[in-house]
Amino acid sequence: MLGIVVGIASVVLTVGLGLGTQKDVSEQIASLGSDLLIVSPGSSTDDSGMRGGFGSAETLTLSDAEALASDVAVPDAIGVAAEKTSELSLEYGESNWTTTVTGTTTSLDRCPLARTALRRLLHG
Repeated sequence: MLGIVVGIASVVLTVGLGLGTQKDVSEQIASLGSDLLIVSPGSSTDDSGMRGGFGSAETLTLSDAEALASDVAVPDAIGVAAEKTSELSLEYGESNWTTTVTGTTTSLDRCPLARTALRRLLHG
């Protein structure tokens, strides 16, 4: 009987935590506004059929970002900022570690919502 009560309590707690997290993430996304569009590549598949996951394909180029920034292609766009994320191994003296490095173009300055999102990501 005690096992059933503990099991039910565990399920209720887990579902509650999941719903709370979902609500928090939804609120953060909503706070960015409705006029921010993020374009990401799809997933890659290697020769053995292993999928790399969302965003792992390298199909978007700087030329794609330049085309989106064109007044002819997207006349209402305030700004377009390309970004590239890679995992790199860093070394300093006897220490080394792997980290994620993200770079962007200077046009990020013309994308106020993207700057806000980046600030929130970096500063919590």
